[in-house]
Amino acid sequence: MSEQAGNYHLRLVQISDRGQLLEWANDPVARWAFFDRKMISPGEHEEWFESKLSDPNSRIWILERGKLACGVVRVNRRLNDVELSYQVASSYRGLGIAVEMLRLSMVELVAIWPGISVIACSRSDNTASVRTLERAGFECFRQGQGQIWFRKALTQGG
Repeated sequence: MSEQAGNYHLRLVQISDRGQLLEWANDPVARWAFFDRKMISPGEHEEWFESKLSDPNSRIWILERGKLACGVVRVNRRLNDVELSYQVASSYRGLGIAVEMLRLSMVELVAIWPGISVIACSRSDNTASVRTLERAGFECFRQGQGQIWFRKALTQGG
């Protein structure tokens, strides 16, 4: 965790974040880490973004330090769990903020859906993501076909 981790907070995504999210999604390092590596068109992104904003089972948070956007956490509630994905903005990678971003998102999630499990999947060759999920308290429950699946049960306090 960064020594400045206490200066970070999450806020819900706003319509004005649409362009920033598309830029982050098409970052070359991010595209490498995603399972689908093709670039996202503005039209595809617009459709996805609008559907997530109107979905009561979806939340998107922006991690900020002051007013500077540093990353994003996306969650989708499924029947018995929540699937999580996250991304740190390129200028903030390597600063140790991903674990804090996940910790903050767990606090948000336990307030919305207490007692639910959170699922995250990483490419097995994305060692930074695997280490981040492990340091954030996620446990591996399945591996194969180039993927590692993690789970974390939420309790009060995240």
